[in-house]
Amino acid sequence: MLRRLVPLVVLAAVVALAAVACTSDPPRRRVGVAKPGAPVTLALDAHATGAGRHRVTLRATATADLPWLELRLDGTHAQSGPIARGETRQLAVEVVLGAAAFREIVGVAAAPVGSGTRTRAAIQRIGVPATVHAPPPPRVVTLPGGERVAEVRP
Repeated sequence: MLRRLVPLVVLAAVVALAAVACTSDPPRRRVGVAKPGAPVTLALDAHATGAGRHRVTLRATATADLPWLELRLDGTHAQSGPIARGETRQLAVEVVLGAAAFREIVGVAAAPVGSGTRTRAAIQRIGVPATVHAPPPPRVVTLPGGERVAEVRP
């Protein structure tokens, strides 16, 4: 009789453990929480100067005292020494669009945080993006059997 009860007891234990494991909530990802970045606020401005040229300026204001701050903008780098909280550093470059009528410029600020380096980025679009034309509307055709179908041609 004892031999017949052992499998039932084991089965009951497994079911009980599975029920306990299933009642806990799975770990949830926190939506909308950004990764920590450099302790700076960024502003990226672009002004047309004519003939397809734009002056793009990256301004970084420190939100904490920093031993150094590096700014990067369209291939140009600038690094400054110690910067106090509330001070602003800026880097300006001239961007020529040339044959391209549109570009996205990325400005980056890098600063030491703890034993590593953190960055913060800003994006500025300059120029006018090419317009994409919608495809022509489909033509409705009635087949000999009376079925209506949409015909789409490029």
